[in-house]
Amino acid sequence: MAKSKNHTAHNQSYKAHKNGIKKPKRHRQTSTKGMDPKFLRNLRYSRKNNKKSGEAEAEDVPAHRFTVCSWGFAETMRCTVNL
Repeated sequence: MAKSKNHTAHNQSYKAHKNGIKKPKRHRQTSTKGMDPKFLRNLRYSRKNNKKSGEAEAEDVPAHRFTVCSWGFAETMRCTVNL
């Protein structure tokens, strides 16, 4: 009796590239499950005490320096519209 074919990769590469080989989607926040508890505790404290970027700028610039531009609120010095 003749030996039978065990494996072939014929047409598999074509089928894989038909709709494109895509990278796995990266999630915004990775899971912290199984991470070091000491690291997670420190992460929680650091997130609590960090200011968001908008809050830091709001404290530096007085309220009277803001004006309304065509795209919304912006600083008077930085608000330039080229018409």
